[in-house]
Amino acid sequence: MADWGSLLNLRRSDFPHPDKVSWDLVQALDVATALLGVRPVILSDWRAYDPANSTTQHHISDDLSRAVDVVFPNTDTVATWDRLLSMKLFTGLGIYQNDNNAQSFHLDTRIGRTVDEPATWGGVITHPFDVQSWKNVRKTEYLSAAFVLDLVKKNGLPVLVFLVALSLWYVSTRS
Repeated sequence: MADWGSLLNLRRSDFPHPDKVSWDLVQALDVATALLGVRPVILSDWRAYDPANSTTQHHISDDLSRAVDVVFPNTDTVATWDRLLSMKLFTGLGIYQNDNNAQSFHLDTRIGRTVDEPATWGGVITHPFDVQSWKNVRKTEYLSAAFVLDLVKKNGLPVLVFLVALSLWYVSTRS
């Protein structure tokens, strides 16, 4: 049973649908808030069923969400990502650019994954963590790739073709 008074950092009013968010997720986010020292802005928790996104953790059932989308204001995105991963509180972590062009985090407590091997992804921007090498991507690489992906997303195939051609030209002049 949810005991909102037992939380140190979060309040029931922080959540759009507090009665539909899994209590283990609320507690994990409360601990993360304490460790980061920054109150999150919760953008989304439970969502109505969407057949186009039937695997979302935001809608486990009509009464349950195991996911939140949050922004940690005035923090370095890559450093926050690193810290969230190292906390080992969530079994799903994503990073994406939200509608306000801010870097947002998806955090969940999905079943079937562990905090030692969480599901991770980058959404619409480059992921700052390379799951193949299990190492952080340098911040300059992360920001550059995010910029390029944003250009391609907004302008489509012509920009992608131009960037590939430019890259091939650059590589051929360096040889």
